[in-house]
Amino acid sequence: MSTVQPVSRQYFGEWEQAYAGSYFVEVPTPSQLTSRDSENADSKDTDLTIALVYCDVMMTNLLGKGIALPNPEDIRRNLLCHADMTDLVKRICDDALDRFPKPSQVALELYKDPEIEDEHLTVYVRQYHYDDNILDVIDDVRLKFEEERASSSSRIHITTDFEPPI
Repeated sequence: MSTVQPVSRQYFGEWEQAYAGSYFVEVPTPSQLTSRDSENADSKDTDLTIALVYCDVMMTNLLGKGIALPNPEDIRRNLLCHADMTDLVKRICDDALDRFPKPSQVALELYKDPEIEDEHLTVYVRQYHYDDNILDVIDDVRLKFEEERASSSSRIHITTDFEPPI
């Protein structure tokens, strides 16, 4: 049995390598899926299918890289309501993972405010022993994506809850 190689972060045209189970697959981007639409397909159903495929591939890719997704159905539902966020979420998670390698944990979760009807995606960075500069590095990630975060259809935060990895 061959060893699974790390997920490639390189792009080849519009194709991206994504981790799926114990092997790599090439997955089309939404623009490629759109160009392959059947002439008889309903536009709304096709758009939903494209969003589902792209969202599922992105989440599978994040799992393959070691990012924790403790509530994947909630994340998926949120991303389907805010499809413009999918690529941004992926890039924020990738950047957080680059800046916080193991044994740190990067987790993507859906935060649900207990007092008001509000929910948004949150990238949590967790460590067993917290570095003194963790908040500075988190701020660097946040600032890198500030403009894109501000223009998105929903919010995404990157923070820590000072809890140990889950």
